Amino acid sequence: MTRSAVSLLKMPKVGGNESQQARTENFSSLVVIYGNDIGKGYRLNAQSLVIGRSSKCVIQVDQQSISRNHAILVNTGKSWLIRDLGATNGTYVNDQPIDEHILNHGDLVKVGRTIFKFLSEGSVESYYHDEMYRLAAMNRAPAAPPSGPAAPPSGDERTATKTETMPAGEDDAGGRGRDSGV
Repeated sequence: MTRSAVSLLKMPKVGGNESQQARTENFSSLVVIYGNDIGKGYRLNAQSLVIGRSSKCVIQVDQQSISRNHAILVNTGKSWLIRDLGATNGTYVNDQPIDEHILNHGDLVKVGRTIFKFLSEGSVESYYHDEMYRLAAMNRAPAAPPSGPAAPPSGDERTATKTETMPAGEDDAGGRGRDSGV
């Protein structure tokens, strides 16, 4: 299984026709809420995927406390099941050690020192994470080149944007000019 079997939340969706993608735009996902990659999310869009330290794992977590092949997530068609693969430090769901467990929205999955939150497909929270990524991706897009001549660089932004002219004898000191004797 390759890493492409799951897409990071920041990865574009691939495959399927346009109308099918529009209907299934929101996938179940795992979001790191504690650990080295806090905030990183994974869309669960494969039949099964392995969490572990190995570079061959779909969800790779590089920590010594995680086994090379720690746990597997399986899409049963109606739900997601997580199964421990005999990991030395075990797999936990909601602080309980598990051999196998059907995931419910909001479950906390702990492998090693990393904690994931399971977000079920179609949940408000899952849509929220997708939208936050979409907005962040828009902000990271390269800016279009400015049209027209560029303004000269200035250390003081106020002088670069202020363009009004003042009557002779006045300045920014409330109308008291240099000639007013003040």
